[in-house]
Amino acid sequence: MAKRIENTKMESKTFQENFILDWAIQATQGLKHLHSINIIHRDIRPRY
Repeated sequence: MAKRIENTKMESKTFQENFILDWAIQATQGLKHLHSINIIHRDIRPRY
């Protein structure tokens, strides 16, 4: 994912809204699953 984002930035392109929405849903579902098995992560943030 990081490589795809970097390539898109270098090419001065943007992601389509449906791609971003799908990615956000997957990330949210992953966090929900971790919380359901009592795993909590304190440092979830984008890297810059």
